[in-house]
Amino acid sequence: MGQGGKPLSLGLAGMRGEVGDGLNPALALDFAAAYGSWCDGGKVLIGFDNRASTEMLADAVIAGLSCCGCRVVNGGPMHGGMIQFLVRELGFDGGLYLSGGHQKAGWNSIVPLDRDGSYFNYINQRELFDLYHGKRFRYMPGNRLGKITLLPEKKRELYWDFLSSALDISAIRRAKLTVAADFCNGTGALAAERFQQLLGIKLIAVNNHFSPLIPHDPEPGSQCGSPLGSLMKVLNADAGIIFNSDCSRMSLCEDGADKLLSEEYTFPLALNYLLGKSQEKQLIVTNICSSRMIDRMAEKYRAKLEKVPVGQSSIIDHMRTFGADFGGDGSGSFALADTVRGFDGLLMAGKIIESVAIAGRLSRAVKTLGKFYMKKMVVPCRKEHAYAKARLLAGLFRDAEISDFDGWRFDWPDGFLSVRLSGTEAVVRIISESEKELEATRRAERSRRFFEDNGEY
Repeated sequence: MGQGGKPLSLGLAGMRGEVGDGLNPALALDFAAAYGSWCDGGKVLIGFDNRASTEMLADAVIAGLSCCGCRVVNGGPMHGGMIQFLVRELGFDGGLYLSGGHQKAGWNSIVPLDRDGSYFNYINQRELFDLYHGKRFRYMPGNRLGKITLLPEKKRELYWDFLSSALDISAIRRAKLTVAADFCNGTGALAAERFQQLLGIKLIAVNNHFSPLIPHDPEPGSQCGSPLGSLMKVLNADAGIIFNSDCSRMSLCEDGADKLLSEEYTFPLALNYLLGKSQEKQLIVTNICSSRMIDRMAEKYRAKLEKVPVGQSSIIDHMRTFGADFGGDGSGSFALADTVRGFDGLLMAGKIIESVAIAGRLSRAVKTLGKFYMKKMVVPCRKEHAYAKARLLAGLFRDAEISDFDGWRFDWPDGFLSVRLSGTEAVVRIISESEKELEATRRAERSRRFFEDNGEY
């Protein structure tokens, strides 16, 4: 918690919290100074999204880096995939990305990036946090402060060259597709026109004004209230895409439909296309509580599937450890081995559009995934209470196969239940999936009551 009791957390996603008494400039400066000390005063790229607090926090971050002797290059607004690409491509010693991402308005975060542009692994995280908590910063005298410069605009062109090489642009252009996209007024809006020109598609964009006004829940999915679903039939679009504010997550709307797909569909739909292109056996990494649609794709294409703890950094780190071909989860994100750094929304969207151009309509692919029903719930619960109650969960579902890997997971032939204590908030996250809608709801509700009451259910 922050100094005034508002939410603040430190984790693999860096420093994240509600701006004000939770995340404030003083904490941001210390965090940046810890990062500047961690990279030994190296050359650091910073970038940010559209949150109202970003410029204020960016000033503190730049000051914290400069006072540790870092050469700071201010990249300005850019989506997450671009800064992760440029950190490695331009030979930076690291990067800091200021992004609210999928968090609600009023929140922000400072995400540390390694020299290859990837999220921090556990070892780097511990080193950084030791510096932060111990306030062991390499402050420099006035004549050795780090220089601050702006990123030349032409350097961004390297990203577009990369994106062009990663996609089958010719096939996409031949298909003459119409795509609708909701950019949540975030960094993706800045790239919308260029993205359209690169792919040769007709792009119909909504919420595409880069602005601190968050038009709806920035976490993409059927709950976000995007107007895109109601427009799909009118627009006769081949696909609809809804991004979060930093363009690292997305959900889809299939052709001819007026209802958004859950973010859980994004990775399985991508796998259906990507695995189908290869004749070799593939390896997939996903987390412990993503949809069984991913399991179904692995079985269909005889791919090996590894399940790892929740978190974007966990996915990327384990992709490298296992030598995986693809990684992704139920947040609406995925990564490819030959481009792996993190979850790049424009690359992900490009691959989905490529799949429509080459393999056909999204609605046809959706049918191959099978029918699963998922219920997600968040229950406020203090850590000490959550841990104590979680130990009693085993007695709640005695008919299930039980695992305590990354929270509690209960498996049945028709589905699963995952119960985890959040690493960023004082809440318990409940995910229940089943081939039977009533069963998915029953298990989720039973778990929710268990945590809200006294564990008597």
